Amino acid sequence: MKLWHWTLIIVAVIVVLVVVPLSIYGASSEFGGADGQAEEAIAEVAPEYEPWFAPLWEPPGGETEGLLFALQAAIGAGLIFFAFGYWVGRRKGEQREQTARGGGTGIDAAEDGFGAPSDEALDPAPMGASRSGTPA
Repeated sequence: MKLWHWTLIIVAVIVVLVVVPLSIYGASSEFGGADGQAEEAIAEVAPEYEPWFAPLWEPPGGETEGLLFALQAAIGAGLIFFAFGYWVGRRKGEQREQTARGGGTGIDAAEDGFGAPSDEALDPAPMGASRSGTPA
C-alpha cells in the first residue's frame, strides 16, 4: 500500500472519530470534566465529606484550563513523535551502514522501508559520476 493510501485512511478515521460523537450528542452539548462529576457524586453519597487538601494554584478561568491542557497535550505529542523520528532515523542509519559495508537489507534500494523513496532515490548522482566519486 502506498503512503498516500495510509494517509487517506488515517484522515478518514480521524474525521469519523470527530463527526460521529458530535452527531450523536450534538455540537451544542456541554462537555463536563470527570472532576466535576466525581465531586457531585461524593456530595450525594457523603455530604459531610471534607477534602483533604486544596490546590496550590487554581487557574483564573476555563480558558486557562483549556490552554494548559492543550499545552500539555502538545508537549506529550512532541515527545512521542520525537521518539518515533529518532527510532526511524536510527534504523535508516543502520540500514545505510549495512548497505555501505556490502550487506543486504532485504529492502528495495529505492525505498526506505515504509514504501517511500529513499534519499538516494530522490537525489541521484550527477550524470557520469557514481556515488563513490569515481567516473562510471
